[in-house]
Amino acid sequence: MTVICEYCESVVEVTGNHNCPFCGATLRDPILKEAQRIRAEQDELEKKQELKEKEREQQEENERILNFALSLLGGSSGKSLLRRAARNAIKKNL
Repeated sequence: MTVICEYCESVVEVTGNHNCPFCGATLRDPILKEAQRIRAEQDELEKKQELKEKEREQQEENERILNFALSLLGGSSGKSLLRRAARNAIKKNL
């Protein structure tokens, strides 16, 4: 992990030592801040992935419902009316 020393503003690669190799200051606070920032980014990424997965599942469910309804109808005019109504309903829900 790379942090910036609060005292001498040096860029420091944190390994096992938690003191700045240039000025000797503790790197505790910068390390904690960087760890919190990384955790927040990971949490945000997970939330976005979960949202995309839910949207994909909803889209698949909408397609299944539409295909089932279309299979119940015979004739092209009934299918086109149902398809248009289903698309309008999906747009309203989004």
